[in-house]
Amino acid sequence: FLDLCIDADVFVSIHDRMVAAVEILTDEESSDREDTQDTLICMQLLLRCITTLLGVEDLHLTPSGRAYFEEIIKQIAGGEKVSSKRIKPRTTYTSFMRSAVSLFELLEEAFSAGEADDLSFTMIGVDCIDAVISRAMAVQSSSGENRKNAASKEHLQLMRAKVSHFSLQLLRREWSNGTTFNKGNVGKLVALYLEHASTDPGDASSDNFDAMKWGKMNAIYTLVKEALMEIPETNGCKGPVATFSTCCRSTFGCYFSSVLTALTKEISSLFQSSLSKSGTKACLAVLGNMISVMNQTFDLTKNNPELAKSSYLLMQLKYGTKFIDAILKHAIPFWTKHFNAHETKIIEIIETTQRITRQMNYILVHGKRQKEAMLVREGPKVRRICETFIHNTKALMQKNGVLDAFWGGNLHDRNIDGTKVREAGADSGEDDSAEDSEDSEGTESEDEET
Repeated sequence: FLDLCIDADVFVSIHDRMVAAVEILTDEESSDREDTQDTLICMQLLLRCITTLLGVEDLHLTPSGRAYFEEIIKQIAGGEKVSSKRIKPRTTYTSFMRSAVSLFELLEEAFSAGEADDLSFTMIGVDCIDAVISRAMAVQSSSGENRKNAASKEHLQLMRAKVSHFSLQLLRREWSNGTTFNKGNVGKLVALYLEHASTDPGDASSDNFDAMKWGKMNAIYTLVKEALMEIPETNGCKGPVATFSTCCRSTFGCYFSSVLTALTKEISSLFQSSLSKSGTKACLAVLGNMISVMNQTFDLTKNNPELAKSSYLLMQLKYGTKFIDAILKHAIPFWTKHFNAHETKIIEIIETTQRITRQMNYILVHGKRQKEAMLVREGPKVRRICETFIHNTKALMQKNGVLDAFWGGNLHDRNIDGTKVREAGADSGEDDSAEDSEDSEGTESEDEET
């Protein structure tokens, strides 16, 4: 079947129709609204076709399949005609990255030409470009010529940067009234912005090193500072945010969960990077920023009752647990190794981290008091991870003769915002309070601090 399609120039025709569609949509003299609409519909079908072809996994399982795949993409990207008889099985990808770059550029033109105040149409183009990047990354990570080709890596990085940039533009864009925002569009754009974001922090040994530009931190902080932290400034936390029109009450969860996910991944990435082995001071600076940004994210539900929904609190418990687990696995061994040389900074970071575990405890108490089953179920896991954090950091302090940096206070039940729950009231309420306090012991809790 593929032989017939190739010999009949089916895939070449996709290229030709894409080029023709771009020319029609960019023709400033064209005023035929019906013709333009037909062209947009045609482009949607072409984009969906390309997305489907890029996602066919079976073509990558055999040498013959890889050969057909490369020729198909080459024809779509450049319109090159070829006879099926010339296609020979390949053990590696020899030309895909070149074709991917050409296809990406063609899709960029199509995307710009077909740009309309229609988020549904836009997302079809986004899905297609995402499919190109995903396939290029899969090919890059596989064995073969492209894995070692510096030029291919550079092209891939450039394409990823462009995807991140236009995803950010779409998130900031003012869409027409009535546009529906949801996880399928805004959620995907936020994920793409973060997934492909990357900035250069500079030399770790230099005074110009910018810890906030390491990895994806700049992108994460942009979303936190310019989108999430601006939501409380709007009427009733309803949004939208001035510089992020897609950030509103209905999409807050998309932004919130994506940031929490990204921060958790970044901690693991930090300690797998060369920075943790050659730039101790820089590594601590990056880690400190990650923990500070996580605190800023947690403070959103703490300081704004409108945002303290069970679903968001559950996200904090789940991702907070993963975040602290990453600290236990990676950061504490790192602190142990470098404590003598960086005592002040490490103690500062531990104190900042404890704000996160303390807030997780408040959420647990709130969940139990409000009988929120989803939150209560997370209790054992959260208490175990927080207790381990306290024990390990105490051991670290004791080993280095600074155990007095820790102190313990009386345990109290507290609301999500950290205020004490009133003790006055019915006996049953006092019993519940005592039970909550008992459950809080050993969790690091709100009053045991560094």
